[in-house]
Amino acid sequence: MKILCLGDSLTEGDYGLYGKHGIANVQKESYPYFLSLLTDAQVINGGRCGARASSELRYYKTELREHHDFSSVDAVMIMLGSNGGLTAFSDSDENAAYGELVDLVRADCPAARVYLCPPPHITRGITPEAMLQANVVSEARTFVRRFASQRGLPVIPTDRIPEFTDENEFIYQPNDGCHFSKKGYMVLAAFIAAHIGAPEG
Repeated sequence: MKILCLGDSLTEGDYGLYGKHGIANVQKESYPYFLSLLTDAQVINGGRCGARASSELRYYKTELREHHDFSSVDAVMIMLGSNGGLTAFSDSDENAAYGELVDLVRADCPAARVYLCPPPHITRGITPEAMLQANVVSEARTFVRRFASQRGLPVIPTDRIPEFTDENEFIYQPNDGCHFSKKGYMVLAAFIAAHIGAPEG
């Protein structure tokens, strides 16, 4: 089995740094890493820190396509939206880029089932920046679900993982309320593994 994971820092495996923002702390123990262990699949980690749909689209076109054969991919996970740009009820360039990415993936991976994953839990902090980030993520979730419904694509409800709550932040998202710990990425991977092949949840 071969799985392709596309996304931002939550796919690449950024653990965050306590008290700091915008500085990557990428570790090999990402959710694609644990997904590989759980499924015994070959998992391609196509995540990029800071990615929006448009930058992930460029990365896919210029890097991933050149270094991988996607014709034998069985499943694709796309988890974008934590870095903004996806709008729920209006058109945007990022919405268009998301659609183009999905179309390219479906063409390049003809045998694969493409799953859309809304951005996972983020703590709604008390600072204006934290509240804005939470609102961005909330809008992205709405966009992803509407897009999936329009295209007839399955959604893995990564925004509804029961372990991920504000109260459990110190366990699963301890550094910044957004990026996961090792335990968090293990939970994320297990949740996705359990939904592969299942109907939309």
